[in-house]
Order: sequence, then C-alpha cells, then structure tokens
Amino acid sequence: MRRWIQVVGVAFGVVVLVAGTALAATPVKVLDKKGVMEFGGSQIDGWLAWDQNSKAHPKRFHSYVQPDGGSAVRVPIKGGTRSGDLIQTGPRAGQLVFEALSFGKGDIRFYDPNTDTVLKAPKGINTSRQEFAPRSDGDYLVFDRLRADGSWNIELFQYSTKKLTVIGRNKSVGQINGDYISLFICTRTTCNVWRYQISTGHLKKAPSAPAGRANYWSGVAADGTLYWVQGSYSKCGIHTKIKQMVGSTVTTVVSYPNGNELAALEARTLIGGPQVLFTRIRCSAAGRVSNDGIYKVSV
Repeated sequence: MRRWIQVVGVAFGVVVLVAGTALAATPVKVLDKKGVMEFGGSQIDGWLAWDQNSKAHPKRFHSYVQPDGGSAVRVPIKGGTRSGDLIQTGPRAGQLVFEALSFGKGDIRFYDPNTDTVLKAPKGINTSRQEFAPRSDGDYLVFDRLRADGSWNIELFQYSTKKLTVIGRNKSVGQINGDYISLFICTRTTCNVWRYQISTGHLKKAPSAPAGRANYWSGVAADGTLYWVQGSYSKCGIHTKIKQMVGSTVTTVVSYPNGNELAALEARTLIGGPQVLFTRIRCSAAGRVSNDGIYKVSV
C-alpha cells in the first residue's frame, strides 16, 4: 500500500482553482522546511501541532507543538510519537492526543503544552494491543485498536460516562468533530471514505472514485461537511484533489498539478474562519515521496 495512504507510516507548481467550488482562497504554506518532513498538521486557536522527522533519523517521527508567535517544542517522551491531534473542545481542550511508540506496540497519551506535561489516557484505553490514530473532540475520544488477526476495531470512548464502544472495524480514523467522525479504508483495488454520526450510529459512504482512482485521508467539519483526498490508487501525485460533500453534493475544493500528493486532512473553524489543514507531499520523478509540508485552505 502507498505510504501517503498508510495511517502508520511536488515539485512546486501553480495551484489549479476549480470554478464553481467552495474554495475561498488559495492554499497557504504553514510549514515546509527543507531537509525534513512535516506531516499530519493539527491546529486550534493559539496552537499548531505536527509530526516531524530529522536528517539524522529520517524514519523516526516526533510530535511537536508551537504557540502562535512562539517556538516549537517536542513532546517530552522517549521513543517516537505520531498522529498528534490538538483537541479543540471538551474536558481535554487545549491538549494534544498522540500515539506513543515507546510503550509496547503503541499506546495513547496526552500532552498539555501549557504545563509541558505528558498525561496518561483514561483507564481502559490502552491494552497489550496497539492503539493508534487517536482523535478527540468534545466528550469523545476515537481511535483504532489492533486485533490478534491483524484487523482492527474502531473504538469510541466517552469521557463523561467512561464507556468504551466498538463502532466499526477495519476503517481508519480520519477526524472527529462534534457529532461526526470521518473514516477511510483501502482495499486491493481502491480506497473509500465514510462519515459516522455519533448520535444516530448512521454510517454514510461518499461516492466511489472513478476506476483507477481512490478516495482517502478524510476530514469532517462540525456541521457534517465531509472532506477527502482523491488521487491515483497506485501512483504518487496524479491529478490529486481535495473533495467536499455537503449533503449529497460533491464538489472539488482544490486541485493540484501532477507531482503533488495530499494527505492528513483536518477541517476546523478557527478565529480566522473555516479551513482545511492538510499535508502536501512532493513526489520525486520516480514516483516516491521526497518531502512533506503542512498547508491550509479556507473553505
């Protein structure tokens, strides 16, 4: 499976704006340093977070947080970290939830950037299995938990009741926002995107991609607007787009020229308005990933 679709894990061109879409502005660079890869950005008012490698250890990623106008700080924990997600609302608001790779096969931890403190997850969240792709908003924490047969469960934890519920299997968590969770999964032929509504348990699938194409890396707004990346199933950076579904209407938010792959969407409304934060991946001439950076677009 391709690296930019995996949960665990362009040559610069002019952005193509699609007439008649909801696009309000061109994509804006948030982070894109030379020589390192920044992946999976997350943003709330006042703070930015992302995962980053280094020249010395290109295959090891750590989670970083940075206050507006301040310096970046690495989450102070031994071993690698990934899937850092800033929490916008709820009892954990302002904290970062992430996967810590130094505890067994992967456990969930929280980090409070205001006190520079790593915090344990509530009881029952971490097991001898791998817990990964944690996302949190409001009264809920959602994550994937690996099973003995190699499949995985989608687990939903409610902070107020301390109840943990399996809401599905073999779909990767993209984002949780209010009453909605975005999900995606790849098969041997394509990838598809879903939206799960917590209050009703209803699962809605986005329209399938055309033959040879795939839908992946989903995000969701608080009103249920679903976002995802559509691109080639087998090649890096071929006619890659960010798609949007409002009700049953699907439009293209932004389309990149070949050589650009997109990943790790996060849809949120901040002080500056609604936006989609995403990772732009530069594909080499051989079709391999050469660099990652964090960008955003107003929607």
